[in-house]
Formats: sequence, C-alpha cells, structure tokens
Amino acid sequence: MGPLNPPRRRLRWLVVGLLALAASVAIAAANAMLCDQYAKLSRVAGTGPTDPYSQEARLHEGSLCMEPSSCSPAVLVRGIMTPATLDAIYARAGIAMPGNLWVCFQSPGGNHSLAGAGPLPDNVKTCVADVVDQDGKRRAGLCSSACSWIWLAGRDRAMFGANSVGFHRPYLYDAPACTPGNIFQGAVSIAMGFVRDRYEPAYGEHERSARHTLRSRGLSRGPTEVYELRRDEALTLALVTHAMPSLAVFRMAQGANQAVAVR
Repeated sequence: MGPLNPPRRRLRWLVVGLLALAASVAIAAANAMLCDQYAKLSRVAGTGPTDPYSQEARLHEGSLCMEPSSCSPAVLVRGIMTPATLDAIYARAGIAMPGNLWVCFQSPGGNHSLAGAGPLPDNVKTCVADVVDQDGKRRAGLCSSACSWIWLAGRDRAMFGANSVGFHRPYLYDAPACTPGNIFQGAVSIAMGFVRDRYEPAYGEHERSARHTLRSRGLSRGPTEVYELRRDEALTLALVTHAMPSLAVFRMAQGANQAVAVR
C-alpha cells in the first residue's frame, strides 16, 4: 500500500494533536486537584490555633465603627477563603436584609476560583480596616490574592487607614510537582475572570475597565509578588467612596469566636 495522501495525513496528525491536548489537560487537571489537597493538608499540618490567618476562614460578628462612636453591624472574614466562604457571606447578607451589612477582611487569599466571583448581594459593603480583637489589641486588616476579588465584588467598597488590597497573578505552590497544576489553574482562573468581567451584566463599563486594569497590573507581577491597591488609587479608579472617612475600625463582638463557620 502506498503512502497516505496529504488530506489523510493531515487528519491523522490533527487527531494525534487533539488526543495529546486532551491528555495534557486531563493530567494538568488531576495535578491541580492533587495540589489543592496538598495545599489544604499543608495548612492544617503546618499551622496552629494561634495562626488564624492560615486556617480555613470563619465569619466573626462585630461592628464597623467610624471613630469615635458611629457603628454599623459587620462581619469579619478571617482566614483562608474557599467557595464555602462566599456561601456564608450570602447567607449572612440574607439575615441582614433589608439593612446593609459590612463585610471586612483579614485574609491572605484562598481558592483560585474566587477570582471569577460575581457581584455580592446589593446590601453588602466590603472593607479593609484595622481590627480590634476581644482582648483590645489592634491589628491591621488584610485582603490579598483571592480575597481582593471578593472585596471588589461589594456594591460599595472602603479602605480605612493605611490598609491596602493586594492583586497578583496565580502563584506557584511550594511543591515542585504542583507546577503543572498551577499553570492549568492559573489559565482557567484568568480566563474565568476576564470573561466574567466582560459579560457580567451587573458591571457597568467603568467597573469592567477598573477590574481589567487591576487584573493586568496583578498579572504584571511575579508569581509571589503583589500589586498593592492603595486608597488614593482606589479613589482615582472610583472604586471607593470619596465621602467615606479614612478612620474606622472593626470591633469584634463578645463571643464572636463561635460565629458562622464556613467549612
């Protein structure tokens, strides 16, 4: 039998190429899932009860107080965020309706899928503010990585004091074997984010432009570097309210450590 004619040869290489692509995606997806479990187990094994920022996130009840005395009901999200954190915020917002609810953060980030989160309920306002714990100690707010997109999903947003919000491109896990999975997750996360920004009907053109700007600035950073969005730039991008006072703190309520768990 003679050699294959050109059309059949091209078809054969097309099939081989598609099979190779499918296999690569399947391997990367499996690696990504294993790396998620690796990261979760590493946090559990490597952190103790005195390191709440590295534990799975919990919602803590309290108040956001515009000094010296004006306070509004609020919750604090403290720890590593997951899709369950988003569910808990929605549930807590439902309890607060029709009133407004401030959601503040002390979170270094979390699951990569949160970068594609849509708008939070209409009554949710998001903030980063210093936190006064039950023991009276004052600690800085924290919102970076996946948390930054949940902050941005609030219908009204605020930054108080010297706090900032950190954006970055998906970063590598510590384990070298997780690199392929991280690349896969990163590509999916970036694609989800840009598509959501472009087609989410709740976002106006200005909002889409600001989100695109922040994604681009985050992508310009190295795998472990963060682009810090500060209050002055957030005002320029019209992401926070000009009239909002710059001095405010989240005050933890008594008994707040047993508040809504998001596990």
